[in-house]
Amino acid sequence: MRRITKQSWRRFLFSLIPFSYFIIRRTNWVSDLVLFVNSFVI
Repeated sequence: MRRITKQSWRRFLFSLIPFSYFIIRRTNWVSDLVLFVNSFVI
């Protein structure tokens, strides 16, 4: 049970890819919002 098979590892990686993409998009969105607010404040 503890032994990680190549198939499960690949499935795990493929499930991580969209999640990390979503996180990157979110952080980009947040930084864009911060820049937008900063441009209004200044």
